[in-house]
Amino acid sequence: MKPWLKRFDDFETYNQKQCVRMTHDQLRKALGELNGERNIRFMFVDCVEALHVSNALLVPKEVDRIVKLTDGRKEYLIDADRVLWVEIG
Repeated sequence: MKPWLKRFDDFETYNQKQCVRMTHDQLRKALGELNGERNIRFMFVDCVEALHVSNALLVPKEVDRIVKLTDGRKEYLIDADRVLWVEIG
């Protein structure tokens, strides 16, 4: 494991650390500037590797209300409850 990476073993530990969870609407608003020209990295609860999406584009809101990103080849479904941090570059 990388020394800079802090891993939370489960949701109980996550809650005990008093981390504030984002709602799907808050996450969608934060990602609103993704227009296919910026990269993004996510770290999720219980994951040891970050998700990196190059040239990320926010998929418009759909009926299912799931936050989705695309890089033009794949679609990524993002669960806002499990996001630890986000880096937009």
